[in-house]
Amino acid sequence: MTARYSILAVLLLALAQAAYGQDQHPNDIREFVQQRDLCDHLRGEIPDQGDEQSQVIDDINQQCRGTDAELQRLKLKYTHNTLFEHLLNQYEPDIESP
Repeated sequence: MTARYSILAVLLLALAQAAYGQDQHPNDIREFVQQRDLCDHLRGEIPDQGDEQSQVIDDINQQCRGTDAELQRLKLKYTHNTLFEHLLNQYEPDIESP
């Protein structure tokens, strides 16, 4: 199953880069969008039970860790840029809390 998620991660990253115009956004925003899009995708893919569930939860914890703080930092940094504000406001601000 890990190979499946690796392939999925590569595909999602490629789609995110294409969708957000890789050259039009600063590196920190591009990297956040890629990480958080994969995080959000994994959060929607939790199986009912078993070893696969444990692996997906581990992947979620690894991929999502720190994204709440990074989202807040980016929102402060780009407060006066309406394009980036709009992009960042599409993400939930508090996904890491239980």
